[in-house]
Amino acid sequence: MSDDDGVAVLTILYGTETGNAEDVAYRIVDVAQRHHVPTRIYNLADYDRTELICESHVIFVVSTTGQGEFPVSVRPLWRFLLRQGLPPDILSDLTFTTFGLGDSTYARYCWASHMLHKRLLDLGASEWFENGEADDQHELGIDGGVLPWLDTFVRHLRADLCEPSCKPISPDVLMPPRVHVHVSSDMAKPSIPFIDGAHMATVVRNERVTHQEHFQDVRCIDLALNRATASSYRAGDVVCLVPENKPEDVEALLHRLGWTSVADKMLCLTKNDPHRPWPPAIWHDMQRGSLTLRRLLTVHLDPFSVPRRSFFDLIRHFSPSDHREHEKLVEFLQPGEGTDDMYEYAQRVRRSMAEVLAEFKSVKIPPSYAMELFPLMRARQYSLASDPTTYPDTLQLLVAVVKYKTRIQKPREGIASSWLARLEHGTRIPVRIQPGTLLPPAQSSTPIIAIGPGTGMAPLRSLLRERLSKSDAVVGETLVFTGCRYRAKDCLYAAEWEAW
Repeated sequence: MSDDDGVAVLTILYGTETGNAEDVAYRIVDVAQRHHVPTRIYNLADYDRTELICESHVIFVVSTTGQGEFPVSVRPLWRFLLRQGLPPDILSDLTFTTFGLGDSTYARYCWASHMLHKRLLDLGASEWFENGEADDQHELGIDGGVLPWLDTFVRHLRADLCEPSCKPISPDVLMPPRVHVHVSSDMAKPSIPFIDGAHMATVVRNERVTHQEHFQDVRCIDLALNRATASSYRAGDVVCLVPENKPEDVEALLHRLGWTSVADKMLCLTKNDPHRPWPPAIWHDMQRGSLTLRRLLTVHLDPFSVPRRSFFDLIRHFSPSDHREHEKLVEFLQPGEGTDDMYEYAQRVRRSMAEVLAEFKSVKIPPSYAMELFPLMRARQYSLASDPTTYPDTLQLLVAVVKYKTRIQKPREGIASSWLARLEHGTRIPVRIQPGTLLPPAQSSTPIIAIGPGTGMAPLRSLLRERLSKSDAVVGETLVFTGCRYRAKDCLYAAEWEAW
């Protein structure tokens, strides 16, 4: 696609369920903008697929989920590209490359990006340059694949889309925030739960199901639905939840950043990119006048996750250039030994962004960069352990509370699982139900071997309860491996397996 002056525009399309692909996409945008190349960026969930024939240069950044599946946001595009009758040259004007994210411990590593790449070629598109990949298992995380690929990208960007006289903006220059946060003088209104396609559910049970002496706290959490929404729930489905950060941790972060005095003032957000849609939950709070810095850090942003390289790249701009902490931040960004030091300091010990800021006290960040500083809070997915035949109005979750120690004195805790463990009886939370990828055989007479270590039993229980509840059907032999360590301590649903 070209802008009004006929200049080629680079379009970045990303699809993810974790946030990694979005992070990579915006790093690509930053590089392109520093080379004065017009860019557009879309989550594939918000992109008009029919516009693809009008694009000139596109980079697809796609993660792989499950056993080689596309993220939910990419599936409509994939089905569109697989339509019968599409001319073999329909994308002949498109020049593209793909960047895949995955985990090499899975057999179908980066399978989604591979399939997309091949299909685009089949439809006549031209490969711009070789596709890239990032592996979660790399010792540097996704940076192990992203950084060398970005070097390749810069060479092709300069050769194909930059003006010959283009002088790039130095990495030492702080770019304006993509979303500017302005603090109003007015106090915010009380917030209310955000729905938008979700259902309100009530916590009616939050019980530990492993023995008190067992090292792992596994909880059965029951969420009651109303009758109207229960019909949309099927065995094998997945529940999406957006967790909240601990209030005391948010208060400490606000104090560290010097934002306490304005923490509960109403916020106004403005964005530089007109193509970037507002996250629905943030838009809801803005429209109600209930968006504050406190609510941003509690519900919408994720400052207690492990920082990526881009975090250190940003905060160095807010530390005095003559300060030793600034020097250390610059060292972290250097290839080789500096990157290794950054990995040892942050990723290996799972140090959070809030903890980094607590140690680098010279970093003073204005609220205007709040949306730039921390990533968005992502929804977490949990497989249902219940079936609609036995529990028509209740969603049952099986949640292992994540808590472990590293070299850091304070134990590491999972943000979502610790939030779920804190939920009290009667708490109402919005939940979204999505189809799962684990499906039962078409014929109930088909034998099944079910292997579910730990909380992996959840979707198997859901499917097997539904299968065994069919009194009018012939049910094939079912062999279940629970994968527990101690029968008396962590054999989940032991009484049910014995009864069956």
